[in-house]
Amino acid sequence: MFETLDRLSRESCRDFKYADVRMRDGTSLGIYESGPQGAPAVVIVNPIGAPILVAARLMQSLADTYRVICWEQRGCNSDLETFARNPHDFAAFVHDLVDVVEHMGGGPCGLVGICSGASVAIRAVARGWVRAAPLILVSPLVRFTRGYVPSLFDRAVVPYMQMIGSGNRALAKDLLALDAAKPAEQNEHSTADELLMEAAGRWSMRSLESLLVYARAVQAFSVPRLETEFGQIVQRASVFSAADDSMVSIQSVRSLVQQLPQADLTEYPKGGHLMVSTSKQLHSAIHGCVDAAHGT
Repeated sequence: MFETLDRLSRESCRDFKYADVRMRDGTSLGIYESGPQGAPAVVIVNPIGAPILVAARLMQSLADTYRVICWEQRGCNSDLETFARNPHDFAAFVHDLVDVVEHMGGGPCGLVGICSGASVAIRAVARGWVRAAPLILVSPLVRFTRGYVPSLFDRAVVPYMQMIGSGNRALAKDLLALDAAKPAEQNEHSTADELLMEAAGRWSMRSLESLLVYARAVQAFSVPRLETEFGQIVQRASVFSAADDSMVSIQSVRSLVQQLPQADLTEYPKGGHLMVSTSKQLHSAIHGCVDAAHGT
């Protein structure tokens, strides 16, 4: 499985430029870039703990016209010592976005927040630290009070990761053993999309070290309720989600759209939580949003 993920990552990212960029607290993050220099910029905020492969196809679809930048959030592909060297909390993830935008030259940019990356994007835009044109949220994991339905991530992932992040290695080893005992879902008839989605979804389970780092990342990424900041977002937000998303409740996404001052929702009947990795229809729609923002 993980050999498949490594192969898909190499193939998807072979045309991307890569650079290690130091953030304000000294943490070094790997920045992936594609597209023509001097073109309008689009910054993609990856989910925490997710490999670059999650955003790679979207990057490819935009790079014919735009300068596209994405990075793996702190904790992904880090060793435990490196991840623990600097304090981490929700603000650190937001500051990383601001630093990445400054690295690419500052100024307005298209901003795409995926899953938990949507929360990072909302905070940065609401505080005026990043100017987004347009603001796009995909399968958004954004917590608020009125109308929020706890996601599967909240109910099934966070409690275990909090225990593991607090030092429960026995639980981590048990989860790895359970994952290893699961029958392989892939077979000779599996499509490339199916392989990609399964492999990317199980990225953190590749080793004890990777699971411990992911657990620390989830523990650090304690997203506050963000509804007090919704009203500070003056531009229109385009939201995309799938009704069959098993990780983030579509009811929560609908409530989010109702509470943002200017937002529209494109709801796909199927696609799952990682449709950003596989849906050409979604890629085309996002490209259209960016084109419209630039009058093309």
